[in-house]
Amino acid sequence: MRKLLELIAFASLVSYQDAYRSVRNDIAKDWHAARILKKIEGINPDFYPTPVRGHDGKRWRKLSGGYLTRHQFSQLHDKCGAMLHTKNPFSKGKNSLVFHNQVPEYLRRIEQLLSEHYVRLAKTNELVHVTAPMDPESSIQVRLFVELKSSFNKSRKADA
Repeated sequence: MRKLLELIAFASLVSYQDAYRSVRNDIAKDWHAARILKKIEGINPDFYPTPVRGHDGKRWRKLSGGYLTRHQFSQLHDKCGAMLHTKNPFSKGKNSLVFHNQVPEYLRRIEQLLSEHYVRLAKTNELVHVTAPMDPESSIQVRLFVELKSSFNKSRKADA
């Protein structure tokens, strides 16, 4: 799950190789989700996928809930990291069984986030729309949208 989260975070940087290299080389030594995400957000503040259910011709129909939020993303990344280490027997933290029971809900939320979403790519006026049905028989569809300069600022305000 942690690697999946990292793929989500890095995906918005692939269109801008210099940015990706600068973050990846630095992050290779980092383990803390908040620091990793802060570095990625420094290059692409819009790195996090926006879950949608289509477009009505004027704007995206954004989901109002049920998906993995940006805040939950950070928490889950930290929880996954904590699972890599032996728990100190004297600490008062929750045991791994509590996390284990939460995994199906986290997976459901990740599926909701990724099944249809868009991401603004770093240092571009491009937006990638992805439809990734969770049915293994269905194919993933990726569409690249390039916003015109004059409408770019307007659409950013409309998406906010």
